[in-house]
Amino acid sequence: TNIEIVVINDGSVDSSRAIIEKYAAKDERIHLLCQENKGVSAARNKGIENASGKYIMFADSDDYVADTYVADFVNTMESTKADIAVCGYYECYEKKSRQTEKSYFKDNYSFEDYMRAMLKNPIDNYFSVLWNKCFLRENIINNNLLFEEGRSFAEDYAFLINYIKAYNKMTFVENCNY
Repeated sequence: TNIEIVVINDGSVDSSRAIIEKYAAKDERIHLLCQENKGVSAARNKGIENASGKYIMFADSDDYVADTYVADFVNTMESTKADIAVCGYYECYEKKSRQTEKSYFKDNYSFEDYMRAMLKNPIDNYFSVLWNKCFLRENIINNNLLFEEGRSFAEDYAFLINYIKAYNKMTFVENCNY
């Protein structure tokens, strides 16, 4: 019950706004913010600027998360006092009826192990995206770690590298929740 969902409508031209307004009217935890289309980096920055929670997680509009996505991240971050948590994910294919689990690490791996694997696999979604990670909002704000506006390719990877340079206590969620 203790969750804040900040939805950024980045100038959509479909019925997204009406759909989110409908959900927001039923659930006070959902906050809709609208802006002209400025791109993914500006949308993420607006979300960060308007979030008030202890943790920040990102989810893309065409994906879905497990019911335990937030709770598993929060419980793991709280118990380990980490700066960042990573969970595994499933690749789901619309035209195929299979899911492929992608999870490289569990609790027994170090930050150095993660960085070595990340450098070997820089375009692997497990390492280069934000949606399977949880960040401390305070760390983002205190270091002014925002997204480079106008960048629409690898903006998440650049943000992630800057965050990891500043904070390196990492933990892993056992479940594939994304």
